[in-house]
Parts: sequence; C-alpha cells; structure tokens
Amino acid sequence: KRNYSRLVSVLEYQNCRGRPGTIIDSVIEDNEAEENESIRVIDSELILTNVKFRRNKAKRITEGILLNTATLTTSNVVFESQGTQKETTGMILATVDSEISVQNSIFRGNSGSYAIFATAIKSLTMDGCILEDNQMWNA
Repeated sequence: KRNYSRLVSVLEYQNCRGRPGTIIDSVIEDNEAEENESIRVIDSELILTNVKFRRNKAKRITEGILLNTATLTTSNVVFESQGTQKETTGMILATVDSEISVQNSIFRGNSGSYAIFATAIKSLTMDGCILEDNQMWNA
C-alpha cells in the first residue's frame, strides 16, 4: 500500500506494442492523487486478471485506467469505491484508437462523471459485467 499525493500513476506502461503487460491477482487501493490515474497505458497492450481497485481517489481528473492508443483486456476486475471530487473522471478512460474488452468485471460504489468514458476508440466490448450502486453524475 502506498499513498500518492501529487500528479502520479501507480503504474505507467507505454510504447510497448507487441509485448503485452500483465497484472494478475493484485490489489491497488487507498491511493490519493491531485489528478491522474492508477494505471496509464499509452501505445501499449495491458491484460488485467483478478485485479481489484479499491478506495482510490483523485481530487480533480480521472481515477482508474487511462488508455491512449492502447489495448486493454480485463477479466474478473473490480472497481469499488473509486472516485473523484470534481471534473472529468472514468474508472476506464479511453481515447484515440484504443480497444477495450471488459469480461466478468464489477463496477460498484464508484463516484465521478463516468464508469467508462471513451472517445475516438476502435472498440468496446463488455460481457458478464455488473454495474451497481454507482453515483455517476453523467452516465
């Protein structure tokens, strides 16, 4: 467990096309940032399996996973009690030709503007997911 108090990503994974990163059986919890996300993926591929995001907070912008020209595949991932106090946020925030596949994942008790915010992406697939008790102010 670590607390972060400035502009930060717990993990940044970039410029690694063709070498997918993996996070398995992990918990990312109790992090606080002025702005930014727990995981930032840029021009890379990331696979998450059995990962829990709990009680991470950002004071301004984003919390969760930011994708930019990236591919994200998740299975059995939980986003719980995540959120921000104001401005734009997403548990998954994807832009610019990103591809997202979310399988058997749970979004529970989160706050902010979007559970998933996607703009100019290639694809979004969700299968077997549960969204409950979220307090999103946009969608």
